[in-house]
Amino acid sequence: MSRLSGPFLALILTFSLSSGMILAAPSSGQAVQAAEEGSENSIQYHGYEAVVGVTSRAQALLVFEGTGDKKLAVMTGNFVPSPQIFLTTPFRPFTKEKAIGGKTSRTGYYWKYSYNRFVLDRQEDPGTGGIGPSSPVYNYGTKGEGDFFAVAPVIATEMLRPDGTVKFRLELGLGLGYLDLSGDTVLGDQQGDPMAPSTRIDYSGPSFFLFTMGRHHWGLFMLGYQMGISATTSKPYSYSQSYISLDIGYRVVL
Repeated sequence: MSRLSGPFLALILTFSLSSGMILAAPSSGQAVQAAEEGSENSIQYHGYEAVVGVTSRAQALLVFEGTGDKKLAVMTGNFVPSPQIFLTTPFRPFTKEKAIGGKTSRTGYYWKYSYNRFVLDRQEDPGTGGIGPSSPVYNYGTKGEGDFFAVAPVIATEMLRPDGTVKFRLELGLGLGYLDLSGDTVLGDQQGDPMAPSTRIDYSGPSFFLFTMGRHHWGLFMLGYQMGISATTSKPYSYSQSYISLDIGYRVVL
Protein backbone atom coordinates (compact mmCIF):
# COMPACT_ATOMS: atom_id res chain seq x y z
CA MET A 1 0.00 0.00 0.00
CA SER A 2 3.02 2.30 0.34
CA ARG A 3 3.18 2.78 -3.44
CA LEU A 4 -0.41 4.02 -3.38
CA SER A 5 -0.22 6.60 -0.62
CA GLY A 6 1.32 9.35 -2.75
CA PRO A 7 -1.04 9.02 -5.76
CA PHE A 8 -4.05 8.55 -3.43
CA LEU A 9 -3.35 11.80 -1.61
CA ALA A 10 -2.80 13.64 -4.88
CA LEU A 11 -6.10 12.38 -6.31
CA ILE A 12 -8.03 13.17 -3.15
CA LEU A 13 -6.59 16.67 -2.95
CA THR A 14 -7.19 17.43 -6.64
CA PHE A 15 -10.78 16.24 -6.74
CA SER A 16 -11.66 17.61 -3.32
CA LEU A 17 -10.62 21.05 -4.49
CA SER A 18 -12.59 20.57 -7.71
CA SER A 19 -15.72 19.37 -5.92
CA GLY A 20 -15.38 22.11 -3.36
CA MET A 21 -15.51 24.73 -6.12
CA ILE A 22 -18.42 23.06 -7.88
CA LEU A 23 -20.52 21.83 -4.96
CA ALA A 24 -21.46 24.10 -2.08
CA ALA A 25 -21.68 21.81 0.96
CA PRO A 26 -24.12 22.43 3.81
CA SER A 27 -22.72 22.82 7.31
CA SER A 28 -22.01 19.61 9.20
CA GLY A 29 -25.12 18.17 10.78
CA GLN A 30 -27.48 20.56 8.99
CA ALA A 31 -30.21 19.57 6.53
CA VAL A 32 -31.38 21.72 3.66
CA GLN A 33 -35.16 21.74 3.39
CA ALA A 34 -37.19 21.61 0.20
CA ALA A 35 -37.22 24.89 -1.69
CA GLU A 36 -40.97 24.92 -2.10
CA GLU A 37 -42.94 26.62 0.68
CA GLY A 38 -45.67 24.55 2.31
CA SER A 39 -44.44 21.25 0.88
CA GLU A 40 -46.06 18.20 2.44
CA ASN A 41 -42.70 16.49 2.55
CA SER A 42 -39.77 17.73 4.58
CA ILE A 43 -37.09 16.86 2.02
CA GLN A 44 -33.60 16.53 3.40
CA TYR A 45 -30.38 16.69 1.38
CA HIS A 46 -27.59 14.66 2.91
CA GLY A 47 -24.21 16.21 3.48
CA TYR A 48 -20.94 14.32 3.26
CA GLU A 49 -21.50 10.59 3.54
CA ALA A 50 -19.14 7.74 4.42
CA VAL A 51 -20.02 4.07 3.95
CA VAL A 52 -17.96 1.31 5.55
CA GLY A 53 -18.94 -2.29 4.95
CA VAL A 54 -18.37 -5.54 3.13
CA THR A 55 -18.65 -6.30 -0.57
CA SER A 56 -19.02 -9.77 -2.07
CA ARG A 57 -17.57 -9.34 -5.52
CA ALA A 58 -17.04 -11.48 -8.63
CA GLN A 59 -14.23 -9.87 -10.59
CA ALA A 60 -12.31 -10.45 -13.80
CA LEU A 61 -9.07 -9.07 -15.17
CA LEU A 62 -8.35 -9.17 -18.91
CA VAL A 63 -4.74 -8.83 -20.04
CA PHE A 64 -4.08 -7.47 -23.52
CA GLU A 65 -0.97 -7.22 -25.63
CA GLY A 66 0.41 -3.70 -26.06
CA THR A 67 -2.37 -1.12 -26.22
CA GLY A 68 -5.20 -3.66 -26.31
CA ASP A 69 -5.08 -5.31 -29.74
CA LYS A 70 -4.95 -8.96 -28.63
CA LYS A 71 -6.40 -10.65 -25.54
CA LEU A 72 -3.72 -12.73 -23.82
CA ALA A 73 -5.26 -13.84 -20.51
CA VAL A 74 -8.46 -13.82 -18.46
CA MET A 75 -8.11 -14.01 -14.67
CA THR A 76 -11.23 -14.35 -12.50
CA GLY A 77 -12.32 -14.77 -8.90
CA ASN A 78 -15.41 -16.09 -7.13
CA PHE A 79 -17.73 -14.05 -4.91
CA VAL A 80 -15.40 -13.41 -1.97
CA PRO A 81 -16.16 -10.93 0.86
CA SER A 82 -13.74 -8.01 1.13
CA PRO A 83 -13.70 -4.54 2.75
CA GLN A 84 -15.67 -1.76 1.05
CA ILE A 85 -15.15 1.95 1.68
CA PHE A 86 -16.50 4.97 -0.17
CA LEU A 87 -17.17 8.64 0.46
CA THR A 88 -19.56 11.05 -1.26
CA THR A 89 -19.82 14.82 -1.28
CA PRO A 90 -23.20 16.53 -0.66
CA PHE A 91 -26.05 15.71 -3.06
CA ARG A 92 -27.09 18.62 -5.28
CA PRO A 93 -30.41 18.31 -7.19
CA PHE A 94 -30.82 19.53 -10.77
CA THR A 95 -34.45 20.54 -10.20
CA LYS A 96 -37.09 20.69 -7.45
CA GLU A 97 -38.73 17.49 -6.26
CA LYS A 98 -41.57 16.09 -8.27
CA ALA A 99 -44.35 13.73 -7.18
CA ILE A 100 -44.63 10.38 -8.95
CA GLY A 101 -47.81 8.69 -7.75
CA GLY A 102 -47.56 8.67 -3.97
CA LYS A 103 -43.76 8.98 -3.99
CA THR A 104 -41.25 11.75 -4.54
CA SER A 105 -38.06 11.60 -6.57
CA ARG A 106 -35.17 13.86 -7.40
CA THR A 107 -32.12 13.74 -9.68
CA GLY A 108 -28.83 15.39 -8.93
CA TYR A 109 -25.08 14.95 -8.76
CA TYR A 110 -22.12 14.62 -6.39
CA TRP A 111 -18.57 13.26 -6.28
CA LYS A 112 -17.75 9.78 -5.08
CA TYR A 113 -14.44 8.41 -3.77
CA SER A 114 -14.16 4.63 -3.47
CA TYR A 115 -11.59 1.98 -2.59
CA ASN A 116 -11.57 -1.79 -2.95
CA ARG A 117 -9.08 -4.61 -2.93
CA PHE A 118 -9.30 -7.68 -5.17
CA VAL A 119 -7.68 -11.13 -5.43
CA LEU A 120 -7.97 -13.27 -8.59
CA ASP A 121 -6.78 -16.86 -8.25
CA ARG A 122 -7.94 -18.69 -11.39
CA GLN A 123 -7.70 -18.36 -15.16
CA GLU A 124 -10.13 -18.90 -18.01
CA ASP A 125 -9.48 -19.61 -21.66
CA PRO A 126 -8.89 -16.30 -23.47
CA GLY A 127 -9.90 -17.89 -26.76
CA THR A 128 -13.55 -18.30 -25.69
CA GLY A 129 -14.08 -14.56 -25.59
CA GLY A 130 -13.86 -14.10 -21.84
CA ILE A 131 -15.98 -14.98 -18.86
CA GLY A 132 -18.94 -17.29 -18.61
CA PRO A 133 -20.13 -20.85 -17.95
CA SER A 134 -18.83 -22.01 -21.34
CA SER A 135 -15.30 -20.77 -20.65
CA PRO A 136 -12.96 -23.51 -19.34
CA VAL A 137 -11.24 -22.79 -16.01
CA TYR A 138 -7.56 -23.75 -15.78
CA ASN A 139 -5.63 -24.37 -12.59
CA TYR A 140 -2.21 -22.91 -13.39
CA GLY A 141 -1.54 -21.88 -9.81
CA THR A 142 -1.33 -18.24 -10.86
CA LYS A 143 -2.62 -15.32 -8.84
CA GLY A 144 -3.20 -11.62 -9.32
CA GLU A 145 -4.11 -9.08 -6.66
CA GLY A 146 -4.35 -5.37 -6.32
CA ASP A 147 -5.92 -2.21 -4.96
CA PHE A 148 -8.14 0.18 -6.85
CA PHE A 149 -9.01 3.72 -5.85
CA ALA A 150 -11.46 5.76 -7.95
CA VAL A 151 -12.81 9.29 -8.03
CA ALA A 152 -15.90 9.96 -10.15
CA PRO A 153 -18.60 12.56 -10.68
CA VAL A 154 -21.93 10.78 -10.21
CA ILE A 155 -25.42 11.43 -11.56
CA ALA A 156 -28.01 9.90 -9.23
CA THR A 157 -31.79 9.53 -8.99
CA GLU A 158 -33.27 9.13 -5.52
CA MET A 159 -36.70 7.79 -4.53
CA LEU A 160 -37.87 9.30 -1.24
CA ARG A 161 -40.16 8.19 1.55
CA PRO A 162 -42.97 10.49 2.74
CA ASP A 163 -40.74 11.76 5.56
CA GLY A 164 -38.09 12.88 3.05
CA THR A 165 -35.52 10.15 3.73
CA VAL A 166 -33.92 8.27 0.84
CA LYS A 167 -35.47 4.88 0.09
CA PHE A 168 -33.54 3.95 -3.06
CA ARG A 169 -30.77 5.55 -5.10
CA LEU A 170 -29.57 4.73 -8.61
CA GLU A 171 -26.07 5.98 -9.48
CA LEU A 172 -24.09 6.31 -12.70
CA GLY A 173 -20.49 7.49 -12.56
CA LEU A 174 -17.56 8.00 -14.93
CA GLY A 175 -14.18 9.00 -13.60
CA LEU A 176 -10.53 8.28 -13.03
CA GLY A 177 -8.97 5.59 -10.89
CA TYR A 178 -5.57 4.48 -9.70
CA LEU A 179 -4.77 0.76 -10.10
CA ASP A 180 -1.99 -1.03 -8.24
CA LEU A 181 -1.75 -4.56 -9.68
CA SER A 182 0.76 -7.35 -9.19
CA GLY A 183 0.91 -11.10 -9.67
CA ASP A 184 1.60 -13.70 -12.32
CA THR A 185 -0.43 -15.12 -15.18
CA VAL A 186 -0.17 -17.56 -18.08
CA LEU A 187 -0.40 -15.74 -21.41
CA GLY A 188 -1.95 -17.18 -24.56
CA ASP A 189 -4.18 -20.19 -25.13
CA GLN A 190 -2.25 -22.92 -23.29
CA GLN A 191 -5.36 -25.11 -22.83
CA GLY A 192 -4.61 -25.94 -19.21
CA ASP A 193 -1.06 -27.23 -19.75
CA PRO A 194 0.36 -27.55 -16.20
CA MET A 195 3.84 -26.86 -17.58
CA ALA A 196 2.84 -23.59 -19.24
CA PRO A 197 5.22 -20.80 -18.20
CA SER A 198 3.83 -17.90 -16.18
CA THR A 199 4.58 -14.23 -16.73
CA ARG A 200 4.92 -11.54 -14.11
CA ILE A 201 2.37 -8.72 -14.32
CA ASP A 202 2.95 -5.46 -12.48
CA TYR A 203 1.16 -2.15 -13.04
CA SER A 204 0.72 1.02 -11.01
CA GLY A 205 -0.98 3.93 -12.72
CA PRO A 206 -4.17 5.61 -13.91
CA SER A 207 -7.25 3.72 -15.06
CA PHE A 208 -10.52 5.04 -16.48
CA PHE A 209 -13.57 3.92 -14.51
CA LEU A 210 -17.29 3.49 -15.30
CA PHE A 211 -19.87 2.10 -12.87
CA THR A 212 -23.56 1.87 -12.06
CA MET A 213 -25.01 1.10 -8.63
CA GLY A 214 -28.38 0.66 -6.96
CA ARG A 215 -28.68 1.31 -3.21
CA HIS A 216 -31.49 0.52 -0.74
CA HIS A 217 -31.44 2.53 2.49
CA TRP A 218 -32.90 1.58 5.89
CA GLY A 219 -31.83 4.25 8.34
CA LEU A 220 -28.05 4.05 8.56
CA PHE A 221 -27.82 0.68 6.79
CA MET A 222 -27.35 0.19 3.07
CA LEU A 223 -27.74 -2.75 0.69
CA GLY A 224 -26.37 -2.17 -2.79
CA TYR A 225 -25.49 -3.92 -6.01
CA GLN A 226 -23.23 -2.58 -8.69
CA MET A 227 -21.41 -3.24 -11.93
CA GLY A 228 -18.23 -1.55 -13.03
CA ILE A 229 -15.37 -1.62 -15.49
CA SER A 230 -11.99 0.08 -15.60
CA ALA A 231 -9.38 0.10 -18.35
CA THR A 232 -5.73 1.05 -18.77
CA THR A 233 -3.56 1.51 -21.84
CA SER A 234 0.12 0.75 -21.31
CA LYS A 235 3.05 -1.35 -22.51
CA PRO A 236 3.94 -4.18 -22.66
CA TYR A 237 0.43 -5.07 -21.42
CA SER A 238 -2.88 -3.27 -21.01
CA TYR A 239 -5.54 -4.28 -18.49
CA SER A 240 -9.32 -4.19 -18.20
CA GLN A 241 -11.04 -5.20 -14.98
CA SER A 242 -14.78 -5.64 -14.52
CA TYR A 243 -16.95 -6.76 -11.63
CA ILE A 244 -20.42 -7.31 -10.26
CA SER A 245 -20.97 -7.08 -6.51
CA LEU A 246 -23.36 -7.13 -3.59
CA ASP A 247 -22.57 -4.52 -0.92
CA ILE A 248 -23.66 -4.21 2.71
CA GLY A 249 -22.61 -1.14 4.64
CA TYR A 250 -23.10 1.22 7.57
CA ARG A 251 -23.64 4.87 6.64
CA VAL A 252 -22.31 7.89 8.48
CA VAL A 253 -23.98 11.09 7.25
CA LEU A 254 -22.59 14.47 8.22
